[in-house]
Formats: sequence, C-alpha cells, structure tokens
Amino acid sequence: MEQFGIMMGKHKKSAFEGWFLKIDDIQNDLMLSIIWGYTTHEKTGHAFLQFTTNIDHQTHYISYPLEELEWKSSTFHLKIGNNFLSEKKRCWILQ
Repeated sequence: MEQFGIMMGKHKKSAFEGWFLKIDDIQNDLMLSIIWGYTTHEKTGHAFLQFTTNIDHQTHYISYPLEELEWKSSTFHLKIGNNFLSEKKRCWILQ
C-alpha cells in the first residue's frame, strides 16, 4: 500500500482525508504543523489547510470549495486553491 497518496477520493460519500506535515526545530524552539485535507460531507464538503504553530499557540483554518481540490495519483501531486503538495516538493501560497 502506498503511504503517500489519495485513498478515498471525492466520489466517496462523507469521507475525510488529510496529510499532516510537521516541522519541529528544537534548537530554535519552533514548531509548525500543516494539515492538507478535504471532506466530502453532503452539506459541508470542502478542502482546507490547517496551520498550528508554537509562535501564537493558535490554529488557523483556511477553507476552499471542494472544486479547488485537484490531484494526480500517479506521482502524488495535491493542489488546494493555489497551494500544492507533492512527494518531492511541498509549497503553499496562501490566497
């Protein structure tokens, strides 16, 4: 089984899927975690980015219409809005 890829898909009813990234710089006491995800719930389906840091000790959540979620399974490339994530490159452009 692939460890980094799409398991559910947008066609599944009431599904949730997410990818968790964490940067933990112990030497400088910095931590940032990012969850890329989506839910296909009938009434509240959407894609999202969720950020948590130890700088402000808060969680920030950015919601996107489910239509702004795209992916390629073969090379795992996930796009939410203008933000993208892949096995080889992780990048976000918050817009």
